[in-house]
Amino acid sequence: MPLRALEFFCGIGGFATAVAARELQVVGALDQSPAALAVYRRNFPAHPAREINLEHLQAADLAAFGADFWWLSPPCQPYCARGVFRDLDDPRAASLHRLLELFAQLPEARLPQLALENVAGFARSQARDRLVRLLAERGYTLRERLLCPTDLGVPMRRPRYYLTAARTAFSLAIPPAPGRRLLADY
Repeated sequence: MPLRALEFFCGIGGFATAVAARELQVVGALDQSPAALAVYRRNFPAHPAREINLEHLQAADLAAFGADFWWLSPPCQPYCARGVFRDLDDPRAASLHRLLELFAQLPEARLPQLALENVAGFARSQARDRLVRLLAERGYTLRERLLCPTDLGVPMRRPRYYLTAARTAFSLAIPPAPGRRLLADY
């Protein structure tokens, strides 16, 4: 049975593109940008894409998807120079904060696997600290990496932070490239 994935902050479909040939079923793609969703829907007409401000998401909304994997790519501005590194004080971080609140409320039997991608500055953020603490409290095994697309053969220099989390043992498909910083495994 394919993994049932729920995309938060789906944008125009970067995650959906990356996993198109994988054993994965996208059961929901959520974003608040009508323009981004128009592109997403054009590229992935079979995926149920929905316009929603994630700050207003309810636990019942999440349960309806029946997802066993969450992909998060929240706004990066709170964690970079352009957003003045305002972190959790930036209003654009409120939707991620809301998702963490909902995640904390999920019953043990409904806890999904999770992965998050963001700018490298996220690694030093209060939002990251809150996420890691919550995942550890819920019994997750975590892996964090700083990777640049050039590490994966993509000709673009833009370091990114990745976190993967599961309640069962897993192996990370992408080992750190030689010379790249391993953030943590725990």
